[in-house]
This record gives sequence, structure tokens and C-alpha cells, in this order.
Amino acid sequence: MTWPNKEKISNYLKRLFAPNFAFLNNVQMRNNGTSINLFERFWYKKGYTYSANDARTFMENMYQGIMPFTHMHPRQPAGFSVSIDPANQTIERMIAQGLNRRSAGFSRLEDSVCEFVRFAAMDLFSNGLALYQIVDKRDDQGNLQSFELESLRSENVIKIFGSYYQFNSPSQAAIYGREEKAQIIKVQKNRIIKMKFPKELGGRRKLYKMLKRLTELSTEVIPEFQMTAFKDNKNTGFDFEKYRESKNLEAAYITRRFGWNHGELLEKRALEHYFFHRYLRSKMAQVVVRDYIIDSLNEALNGRVLNLNTRIILNGVPNRETIREEINKLRNCGVNLGEIFNRTKLS
Repeated sequence: MTWPNKEKISNYLKRLFAPNFAFLNNVQMRNNGTSINLFERFWYKKGYTYSANDARTFMENMYQGIMPFTHMHPRQPAGFSVSIDPANQTIERMIAQGLNRRSAGFSRLEDSVCEFVRFAAMDLFSNGLALYQIVDKRDDQGNLQSFELESLRSENVIKIFGSYYQFNSPSQAAIYGREEKAQIIKVQKNRIIKMKFPKELGGRRKLYKMLKRLTELSTEVIPEFQMTAFKDNKNTGFDFEKYRESKNLEAAYITRRFGWNHGELLEKRALEHYFFHRYLRSKMAQVVVRDYIIDSLNEALNGRVLNLNTRIILNGVPNRETIREEINKLRNCGVNLGEIFNRTKLS
């Protein structure tokens, strides 16, 4: 039996228990004797990587169509606008800058809100969770001057006894060239905006299960038993086209709650009526997620930290009633199928 090199063991133990990281409590920084390496090995939440075609395409289809791309259009999309109630130009500019995720900055409220909702939806559809930290800047009298919502990686944040801690491990810091800043940051609970995937759409656990299965369906091009038969030069009568068709049907079945039409695949296999029914389901799913994000955002804007006494209002987007009406018309065959797109699309 060959024992590991003593030097390797010693270096591993030093990395595991060495207290060479900073602990931050919002502003104050101090040394702490507990190693963040322990967290990385025993507490770090390792997420599932949904990188296969079907899972990635599903997520992109759902979050990219949730809001119009206003910053890419020369003119405002017809009928669409974003406002705050009550109206206040100073607060509107502050919100536009606070929600902005680009270095150049958006001057219009519409651009910032659309971008924020789209990125939050991306986190929700891919991770089932979107986390933000409210960072505010105030003058000497304590008046709010500006703020931003800093996006937090959900796998780096853990809740312990009602308090939130953000972990930046040495290995993660090294990736960005900031190994000396490996740290634990305690974040005040009232500064955290936590959005969970809506239970109305199955919640986070069912979303994970569906994405994992979509990944598996995309990854396995040919089943293992058939690969073994190929190697042994055996003819099993395997029909690749039927196998691929069965996978497409399963993908359609497990995404039925979201009405995902699987690109053009389902369009070629389903009746027009059923195709449009699923299309309306996808629009309803987007409405549910969009409304949830806006409600969470408004709650944060009026919370203890910001307390802006205002609400963001979306105008000219399909709501639940609009989608329900279209579904009822479709069931009663009282609608021109082509008009469904015109009444539910986002420019």
C-alpha cells in the first residue's frame, strides 16, 4: 500500500483549516478563526448544470420572451410603457439607474425595468431562485441618494438562523484573480431580495426535476444498450427515428405546464389548435413569472431600506385575464388563430 506524500497531506490540512480569510459584516472587516475552506467542502451547494440543448433552449425561450427588448428598438414598442405611481421624475431616474446592469447605463425606466426582469427571469428559469442585495448610498443627513440591486449567486449564499451569509471561497476568488479577498459576508436580512420560482408553476423542485430530465433526453443520443450492440456487431432492430420521436414526445409531455413548443419540432407534429393552446400556456407562464418579479421589486422599493413610496406599473403587456380570454376563445373555436399572436406578442 502506498501512502500519500506527507507534504501533500500537510498542505491540504493547511488549506482546510487556515484562518486566512476576511469576515465582513456589511461595513466592518475583521479576522476570524474559522476557515472558509470548510464551507466550500461541506456546505457549498453544488448546482446541477443544465447545458444540454433542450434544457438550454427551454430556458432561453421562456426568459427572452418575457419582456420587450426596448433598448434595441429605435422606437418604443406600440402600446408598451413603464411608469411609477405616484409619478416623480427624481425617483424615476433613481430607479432607472438602480436597476441598470450595464456600465453605460440606461436613462429610460423602460430599458432598465425590461432588462432587470429579463435577467431575474433567467435566474428563476435556470436556478429556480434569484437573489439580490440592496446597496444604498446616502448623504450626511441620511437621505437616499442612489441605490443598486446587486445580483448574488444563489449557490454562494446560505441562510443560518435567519441571517444571510455570502461566501466567496478561495477557489472562486482565484478564478477572478482575487485570492486575497476570499471572504464571508454577512448581509442584513432586510437588504436581501429573494425570489423563488412560483409554486403556481410547480415550484423550484419540480423545475429542477424537469430541467434534469430535459438534459438527460438531450445528452443520450443513442441508448447504451444499442451502443453495446454496435460494438458487438449485433442487429437489435433498433429504430433510431422512433427513439428520437419518443424523446420529443416526452419533452413535450414534461413541459406541458409551460406550454413549451420545442422550437419547430412540435409544430410539425401537433394540430394547429393544440399548438396554439400550448403557445397560450407559455404566455401564461411568462405572465406569472413577470408579475411575480414586479411584485417582488415593488416590495423592495417600499421596504425598510429604500422606502420610496412608489410602485412600478407595466402598461401594454398581456395579463392573466387577456390570456384566459384567448384560451376560452380558442376552446370555443371563436378566434382567428393568426390573431392570437398579434394580441399576445411583445414587440
